[in-house]
Amino acid sequence: QNTGELTVAIVLMLVGAMLWGNTIATFCGVIATLNPSATAFRQRMDELNMFMRKKALPPELRRELREYFHQAQTFRNCEPYNKELVSIMSPRLVKDVIVFCNKERLQRVWCLRDLGEPILVQLALSLNTILFAPGEMVPAGKLYIIFRGIALYHGRVLITGASWGEDIILLNPKNRLRENARAMNYLMVWFLRRSDLLSLMANYPDDAKKLRRKAAVLALRREFLRIAEERTRERKSAEAALNAMLVKPNVSADSESGRGSPSRASRASVRRRST
Repeated sequence: QNTGELTVAIVLMLVGAMLWGNTIATFCGVIATLNPSATAFRQRMDELNMFMRKKALPPELRRELREYFHQAQTFRNCEPYNKELVSIMSPRLVKDVIVFCNKERLQRVWCLRDLGEPILVQLALSLNTILFAPGEMVPAGKLYIIFRGIALYHGRVLITGASWGEDIILLNPKNRLRENARAMNYLMVWFLRRSDLLSLMANYPDDAKKLRRKAAVLALRREFLRIAEERTRERKSAEAALNAMLVKPNVSADSESGRGSPSRASRASVRRRST
């Protein structure tokens, strides 16, 4: 062996080490970016753990937060489409994707049936998602569509695909139900604000006429129910007043007889004493 051979061997070993290190780094990069959503979820959970340690949250609350974030990740993986990808598509592709993914769900809502595809696409883009924990109350005032989970509303059990809050199309707030729904388990819903619906109705006058006709039918039905409830309350109050009037004379007669009997007994005792 001479100096030249040693130099060449050292250079080849250094080049081979760099090539091997580059190969390992490439494989690590591919594995790291193989599932971006899982990577983002792990980073989010690390941030959550750091936040909980910094704020010294109790163990029970930490457990609930971790479970909520895990459920949220599971539900988001089942969403019908990615809004970030849809936002960079062309209008025609957006229409095709939205109609294919959401038309069936939107048409299950009775007030959205028979509407045109353009307004359905805009309605689908206006929908937002939110996840409720078990036992949590879902506030009224919006149109909700269940994506996954079970809810209890107005004495009914609602499952996937069901909706409530369609009365946001009514103009009179008195005719809208103010009851809140309750999440029976982890409940993921789409919700639509009334302001978003009104702004879309202004851009689609033909569909707005259909919605106004359905609103008139619903308002008439609610008014009939309200009148029936008022008549029922009036009848019950009248029956209660009549029963009270019938009970009072009996009570007075009993009281008078009760007052009279001691007096007769006292008179009888006086007679016995005199004899």
